Amino acid sequence: MQAAHILEDTHEQGIAGVVNGLALCAIHHLAYDRNLMGIDPEGVVHIDRRLLEEVDGPMLTTGLQGFHGASILTPRRPAEHPDPDRLAVRFDRFQAAAG
Repeated sequence: MQAAHILEDTHEQGIAGVVNGLALCAIHHLAYDRNLMGIDPEGVVHIDRRLLEEVDGPMLTTGLQGFHGASILTPRRPAEHPDPDRLAVRFDRFQAAAG
């Protein structure tokens, strides 16, 4: 697992804290950073439409496309959950990138 920032350090809300982070594998971290995958404020995963329409193989199908509409797992302690406000800011970027 890798620690992915919801909002980068240079953003005014981009603190180095658990509430500004997600634990993602390398593939999902890269997809998230490139706005091919977004997570809405409720914690639902969205895969970019272009990627959903792509036909490639089992890695794409199960590794990314299969997560579309799924909810992320969150830590047991609510204080360690990703901040919904930060997720909303980042999700807006994801939607803007999708066109």
